[in-house]
Amino acid sequence: MAKRVIPDIVVGRLPVYLRALNFLIAEGRQVTSSQELGDRLGISSAQIRKDLSHFGEFGKQGTGYDIAFLRRQLSEILKVDRIWDVALVGAGNLGKAIADIVNYHWHIATSTVVLLLSSLQVLTLGMLADLISKKGSI
Repeated sequence: MAKRVIPDIVVGRLPVYLRALNFLIAEGRQVTSSQELGDRLGISSAQIRKDLSHFGEFGKQGTGYDIAFLRRQLSEILKVDRIWDVALVGAGNLGKAIADIVNYHWHIATSTVVLLLSSLQVLTLGMLADLISKKGSI
């Protein structure tokens, strides 16, 4: 079966939908509609329905979307439902800024593990392999 091509613009809106769902969950909501999401995001309800239809059927006409279910599905689609090992090499201005952002948002970005290596350290591939074998991963 040929893989369907999903437009980049659609994929780019998925994190926006996910963020809105997170806000709805924080408000204690359980169900929402494409109309409500559209009103909150400034996107037409038809566009939201069309975007989501690329990935399956998530809601029922007249009932709306189960927020927790849709959030889980979008998290899986975007692959933010798992822990990703990230190596941040370099502790210059950019490296420090990224580390500060991650530490500041740690309660939000719990799916990210960061290993910060000083820009003064020189790691050989062997040293990196030893580090990985001791930790199980980076």
